[in-house]
Amino acid sequence: MEESLSERDIIELPLEIWVRCFGFLSAVAELGVVCRVCRTFQHAALLLRTELRLEDVAWGQQVATDEWITALPVSWPMLRTLSLPASRNLTDKGFRAIARLTRLRELDVSETQISAAAVAHIAAHLPELRFLNLNATRVKTQVVATLTALTSLESLRIRGCPHVASADAAMSLARLTSLTHLELSVCFDGTSLDALTFSLARLRSLDVSGCRLPKADDCLYLTRFSALTSLKMELCLLDGRSLIALLRALTTLEVLHLGTLEDDREPVSPAVSADIVHSVVSLPRLRVLRAVSQSLNDLSSDLLPARARATRLESLELRHMTNLDNVAHFEHYSRLSRLQVLHLNDTDVDDVTLRILADQLPELRDLSLRLCSFLSSDGAGDAIVRWSKLERLNIALNFWVHDDTLDTLASRLPRLLELCIETCSMLGPEGFKHVARFSKLRKLDVPRNEALDKASLVSLATMTTLRELNITGCTALSDTCVAAILQMRSLRKLWCAQTSISSHGLSNLRRLPLRHLAPNPALWQP
Repeated sequence: MEESLSERDIIELPLEIWVRCFGFLSAVAELGVVCRVCRTFQHAALLLRTELRLEDVAWGQQVATDEWITALPVSWPMLRTLSLPASRNLTDKGFRAIARLTRLRELDVSETQISAAAVAHIAAHLPELRFLNLNATRVKTQVVATLTALTSLESLRIRGCPHVASADAAMSLARLTSLTHLELSVCFDGTSLDALTFSLARLRSLDVSGCRLPKADDCLYLTRFSALTSLKMELCLLDGRSLIALLRALTTLEVLHLGTLEDDREPVSPAVSADIVHSVVSLPRLRVLRAVSQSLNDLSSDLLPARARATRLESLELRHMTNLDNVAHFEHYSRLSRLQVLHLNDTDVDDVTLRILADQLPELRDLSLRLCSFLSSDGAGDAIVRWSKLERLNIALNFWVHDDTLDTLASRLPRLLELCIETCSMLGPEGFKHVARFSKLRKLDVPRNEALDKASLVSLATMTTLRELNITGCTALSDTCVAAILQMRSLRKLWCAQTSISSHGLSNLRRLPLRHLAPNPALWQP
């Protein structure tokens, strides 16, 4: 009879075999459990990491160096997503090393000093790249020509690249026939768009923010993107009547981001603004609408005239609006029966208006009232709790958020999954005890709250469902709070930059099965 393998024999199997075995795990979260078995398992699990994002500007400037990038192909061989925005310490040596990450599919090098030679090197060695962000870089027209080697590229961002000449770049972009998402430079005009319309037949999402489209024909070129479902136009130089014609032609639009309009000949008149609003709400497939404009303040009042067909709308964002305190504007909002997302950030919405909206939109799941200074603690709390099905709530940067406000919300919002109370200076330690009463909360953002201390974290540690916690900028937190964080067994993502947690405390935090840890940049090790 053959002798069975002992446990020691199994543990001593070659590392590459364990990497192969763990690669079949159905959930990435299970790798955190694997890491705690033994050092061999930990090493194998770490080799399977696929995503690395240094999204904080301070991280990009302090962590990302040429030496660090050069080591990535060894320490992260399975990497598929790499985000390095504002990493200005990187030189061509570091950028060229990225080409050795042969499994990479998504790359963000926006706001960096990447050179034309480095971009060409990456494009030549990573032809399977599907996402590339070059926003706010110094790339020139010749660089765009080298991107034609990326035959699988689906999403490209070159916004904020002033050295890209639109006519020549358009000829190169037209060869990227696999593109489904495109963000264009401000140098693009209507003629350049015309060169793209017949080649990019698969394009679904287009961002032309900042582009000059002053002529009527310039906007009409966009109508040739027959498959377009998402369009973003902000700070565009265009004629209002041309925009109206465009919106009436793009009947396939499902997502529209309409920002402030600029016309160097004359401002948008109230009559034209009203026609734009009617064209917007008449889009038959519109599901998501983001209006960020003070020149279109009639949008809220005319959103649902009797002839409008906006009943498909699922998400509505009205930002920087100054007429939301007019109760008469919202009498028809009950027709938005499918609306589940409502963002009114930085508007003058008041208590009365919010209560009316709560009665008109009972199915709301996501509400954001960031920087809404016209609300009061009692009035806002009473209105918010009327949305009993609410799952995501953002009430950051508000003076009216008190301890009693959170007490009311915790008692009446049993389904809440995500809560953001960033920089709410009127909160005290008692308020965070009320937060701990949200029995289903999975994500909590409490950055830059001076009242968050060790006792508050002890209260939050009782939340068995919490998976993501952001305590960035909470200066009262130090190594003495680490023990409370370690009690959060379900925690998978933690942001603790700009706190007093030292490298010793950070090493203890690694005992948690975290998939994402963002401490102070100087203390972080990949």
